[in-house]
Amino acid sequence: MPRILTMNQLSPFNLWVGNANDCRDLAVISNHEIQHVVQLAIEEAIPSLPREVNLIRIPLTDSNDNDPFALQFAIKTVGELIQSKRRTLICCSAGLSRSPATAACAIAVVQEKHPDECLSDISKLVRTDVSPGLWKDLLTAYSILQG
Repeated sequence: MPRILTMNQLSPFNLWVGNANDCRDLAVISNHEIQHVVQLAIEEAIPSLPREVNLIRIPLTDSNDNDPFALQFAIKTVGELIQSKRRTLICCSAGLSRSPATAACAIAVVQEKHPDECLSDISKLVRTDVSPGLWKDLLTAYSILQG
């Protein structure tokens, strides 16, 4: 059975959103010249990546029981990677909730927009199904980061 890949670039950024299969597919990572993989799924195994690809693992659940520091760290980390124009894949299990939601908050930080607006823009490019509890907690983390 073929693996389902959902990796999509969030233009104009060097940021791709994907699922657990995408972050394990070395050909896809190589073809897109991915430099960093941000893996957010607590239930997924740590992917084996080439030495030149940095793995940043921030294990999150798809609900409202995440460590607030971990959510802030995920937003700040992805925001820094966006600002530095590093080719980055952000992935979770299905690529529908944690990845796009975290990407939306990181883009909001970079572009000084509200995360709701950024998530709406992302939803026009990729399929999303964001957990309401996770989104609420990410918005709280975003607000804390904004001071």
